[in-house]
Amino acid sequence: CDESIIYDYMEKEIFSSLSDEEKLFLMKTAILSYFDEEICSRYIPEYNFVHMMRSISEKNLFVIILDEKNKEYRYHAILRDFLLHMVEQRLDKKQELFTKAASTMFELGDYDESVRLFFAIRDYEELMKILMQMPQNVVTFSYMMQVPMEEIAKNPNFAYQYFFCYY
Repeated sequence: CDESIIYDYMEKEIFSSLSDEEKLFLMKTAILSYFDEEICSRYIPEYNFVHMMRSISEKNLFVIILDEKNKEYRYHAILRDFLLHMVEQRLDKKQELFTKAASTMFELGDYDESVRLFFAIRDYEELMKILMQMPQNVVTFSYMMQVPMEEIAKNPNFAYQYFFCYY
């Protein structure tokens, strides 16, 4: 498989030269579509964001600056795919990591990112709680429509809201 060749190369040539702290920071932030200092200070407060970003930048990793003024970043798709693969392979407690990230994004008002993260781990119980708190509009309704019926049946309040929106 072509992916495994790329993953092996990236692990040997890039990932192996990083500190354990850098590796964990990269994996934990890779699950996010984007990140900045405020997001990281709430989501992974154990890391010094400025120090980590300086260290990563000095190593010329595939980091893209989305917003220079606000210091908002994301990873190039190649690096992000590799890091997500590493998350699956190496990190325990992925569910907790995604839940914390999703909750952080919700608190910061990025409902779309929060919903995306809950869908990624199929945590429909938490997802339905979040959807019930979001502004009721077409976007929220489109998310509701993606929740499996067997999950909706477990939450009477959500089911009521779902069927109200449906009709």
